[in-house]
Amino acid sequence: MAETDFIRFALGDAGDVWRKSTLDALAARHAPDSLLGRRRTLLRSDIHEQWARWFVEALADPYRYVGQDVTYPYLFKDVFQVVDRRFQEFTIPEKRQLASTSARILNRMVEALDAERRRRSVSKADRSLMIDIAGNPPRCWICGARFPENAVDGFVFEEPRSVPLPHFVDVLKPRGLNARDLRIEVDHVVPFSRGGDGDDNLRLACGWCNANKSDLRSLYDTAGRPRTSARNDLGLTTLPHPFWTIRLLATERRCEHPDGCDRSADNAEISVTPSIGGGALNPSNLRVTCYDHDPLADSRLQPPRIVKAIWSIP
Repeated sequence: MAETDFIRFALGDAGDVWRKSTLDALAARHAPDSLLGRRRTLLRSDIHEQWARWFVEALADPYRYVGQDVTYPYLFKDVFQVVDRRFQEFTIPEKRQLASTSARILNRMVEALDAERRRRSVSKADRSLMIDIAGNPPRCWICGARFPENAVDGFVFEEPRSVPLPHFVDVLKPRGLNARDLRIEVDHVVPFSRGGDGDDNLRLACGWCNANKSDLRSLYDTAGRPRTSARNDLGLTTLPHPFWTIRLLATERRCEHPDGCDRSADNAEISVTPSIGGGALNPSNLRVTCYDHDPLADSRLQPPRIVKAIWSIP
């Protein structure tokens, strides 16, 4: 079986990952779709984006050019010199094409890093309009959590408003352990530091989603292992990295119940749940759920002190 063969090669002997011959053999193999499950599109697209970004950044580090007011021709010259040396088997037109594409992407990276210092504030009029666009009632565009009225007033008038913390918190999506979690914040869908600009790139997110989304964009921007939970009575041994939760919620945006469901971030709060009950809570074993179809319904919501202990939050 392809699945058995792939697993044996990838994980059969932990010592083999330090042998060049084993790496060559594994790299030549294709991971079967069945191993990646429902996340195969996301898992593959994110790793391809990661590889492409590493390649461009390796040709020329974008941080070298921050604050220097460089232009595309200048970047093209630097990139072409590296491409010319590295890809000697390419024709000159092929080298120019690769250098041109890479330099334009590099230029966007540098512009984004420079623009981070020029991030503009959102006016009161724009804030009111964004609340109207966020639905009725207004919700976090990522997790669908309904914004409390005090949070809406505080956002529109840019004045701190007290929002009571909940008595129970989602143990897998620990939103509500501090005041920021419940605030309304302006999120750049494409991170500002990575080129996201313009009004059409702005959404309203709760503080928990915005803080854990940060400027990350790929599942592989975080550690590859789920977090280890502290000892608990709920049967949890691992916890999903918060950004994994954000990435799944933001890309799926609706309940993935096998029998179908019309609940989405536009009309309900959503979270993540394991697809296989005893499996580690990594991206391959997480699906989006509404609270009506949540298999963890009996243990999902816990007092904040218990959730903090499980996540080892002081």
